[in-house]
Amino acid sequence: MRYGLFALAAEGDKIATAHTADDNLETVLFHLVRGSGAKGVSGIPPVRGAVIRPLLFAERREIEAFLRENGQNYVTDSSNLSDDYTRNRLRHSVLPVLRGINEQAAQAALRLGEQLRQDEACLGGQAERCLQTALRADGAYLTAPFLACHPAVQGRALREAARRAGMPMRDLAQTHIEALERLLSSADPSAQLDLPHGFTARREYEAFRIAPRACGVQPAALPLTVPFDGLWTDGTRVKLRKLEKSEVFYKTVNTFCADCGTIDFASLCVRARQTGDRLRLTERGGSRTLKKLMIDRKIPAAERDALAVIADRSGVIAVQDIGMDLSRRPGNGARLEIKIERN
Repeated sequence: MRYGLFALAAEGDKIATAHTADDNLETVLFHLVRGSGAKGVSGIPPVRGAVIRPLLFAERREIEAFLRENGQNYVTDSSNLSDDYTRNRLRHSVLPVLRGINEQAAQAALRLGEQLRQDEACLGGQAERCLQTALRADGAYLTAPFLACHPAVQGRALREAARRAGMPMRDLAQTHIEALERLLSSADPSAQLDLPHGFTARREYEAFRIAPRACGVQPAALPLTVPFDGLWTDGTRVKLRKLEKSEVFYKTVNTFCADCGTIDFASLCVRARQTGDRLRLTERGGSRTLKKLMIDRKIPAAERDALAVIADRSGVIAVQDIGMDLSRRPGNGARLEIKIERN
């Protein structure tokens, strides 16, 4: 909130803060005891966006001496005197001990921060290349490029993937990154991991996705009439029409031609899959459960309930991205065209 107000007051100009080398040492220690990674332990950067810190090189005692010599007063925030805050406890209790060991402790922390920021820039560039290689058009990431990375790069790439998914980063700890790394190498192709702020990471066979946690409620069944052209869910449209006797049918992955004589139109509907749903796709062998067919097609578990199932009281007629039951294939009678489209 404070920086937000600074940005409004700056009106597009730079914002100069009076952070000192002492503030930086406190920040390093604060992140160290919190268990932060190298980015946190690198301390306060001299420049971050519109914020610049021109006094970061100097220690507080040097600045106070300069002000006294020039007769310049300054203001101390009263909250700085209370040990109710972790940063103040570090300032009052820990920093004096460190200075007793090394008078230049604050300067040593500045040098460490500069080295770590250089390392971070290098490793961050490699993490960006990993993300670009792994990203699929649908927003998921292939696991192979991540697994091929050095652990230092893999962790940074995972953290950035979470940030790009919209997840607030303040509570994403190293333990979460380690759990994500285990998810990528898991033998379970549908493994899931709960993350802070209502996000979930889930495997989708050779890929993974980080996204807000789904509510887990199946879409409701929708009765169908002929002709029909309407939405079943926000992402799926269903179209039904009877073909003319001499009309040529053009089959696609999600366009099916069924025999009207095999369909009970009074119970015809589009719905999500149900336990016991089966489909026979080929002449060889019998019917198979939708669950096994979806696993064979490597359809992610989180997406299976969203696939449209066209059915009547006799069972499944056709399934989005899977196919049509052979028992419904057209004969010499009237034909029904079933088209399922993604919006």
